[in-house]
Amino acid sequence: MNRLSRITPIAAFALGFGLIVVNPKVLLMNAAAGLVIGTAAWGLPGTWLAVVYYSALAASTVAVPTLAYVVAGDRVDRALKQLKDWMERQHAVLMAGILLVVGLLLIFTGFRAM
Repeated sequence: MNRLSRITPIAAFALGFGLIVVNPKVLLMNAAAGLVIGTAAWGLPGTWLAVVYYSALAASTVAVPTLAYVVAGDRVDRALKQLKDWMERQHAVLMAGILLVVGLLLIFTGFRAM
């Protein structure tokens, strides 16, 4: 873990991309989002708006802390560490909630298609 704190931005991007590709939870959530967006009857503009919204929401979980660190520097270290520690303690609850929402969306999409 200590080694990860010293990697370059390009290596961090490559590592992040690799973790997205091989992580089954991320693949499941993105596939579910694609299914919900792709089967909705919103037309082309609505579909593109949904894709942009989903992408912005998904990217914000990385972009917001990164931009906070770029703007505020060491002043946000303590807050980011507290958030990281809380998320590590609540990992099971957070994943259960996310997967519950994804599952409910898939069930709703399935019933709507019948």
